Amino acid sequence: METVVPLKGDMWRYCSETIDEYVDFDVRSAEYNVLHTEDFSWDEHCFSLVSRYFPGPGGAILEDLFKLTMKLTYRTYGQDQATDKDAAAAANQEDDDEKKSEVDTTPFRHAIWYYVHRIYGICHDDYDYRNVNIYLNRPTKHFVKKVACTPWRVTVKDFEHFSHTLTASEKCHVTLLAAEARKQAGLMYGLRAVMQHFL
Repeated sequence: METVVPLKGDMWRYCSETIDEYVDFDVRSAEYNVLHTEDFSWDEHCFSLVSRYFPGPGGAILEDLFKLTMKLTYRTYGQDQATDKDAAAAANQEDDDEKKSEVDTTPFRHAIWYYVHRIYGICHDDYDYRNVNIYLNRPTKHFVKKVACTPWRVTVKDFEHFSHTLTASEKCHVTLLAAEARKQAGLMYGLRAVMQHFL
């Protein structure tokens, strides 16, 4: 990580003198390796470590949070949510018409999650990373990376302009996916260090 000396201000008295800036993960680095999930994964290793070292529902809460964030969906992609008038009109439509308008956003959500993990050097061997380029355009990848790596730099303009197709709630979900995938990646590295320490 590169060290940057910040500008002084009133709030900096509560912070250390330096800030660690994000540096892209180098898959060819001699200092560290890619973390393959077939060797160390959330499901097989991290959940049990969290449950062991943080007694109580900590592991289950994290697991539920990650699963809920991944499963959230209106089954739409860029369609405005119905207003009261629209809802009344939609109630009169047949179920077949409603099912035709539903969209399976699972590949899009997975692309965000696995893209963030890949940014942090976690490789899911069972995921086809070509899907990231299929489901995420360049502005979306840029936004997701900014949320995951430098969230303090995300602006309202970034949020508004990374996709003109998605609704505000869908953009919030993209942000949640990136943040939770980042949280899981950090926990995976931390828990792997704990496990290696006790081996």
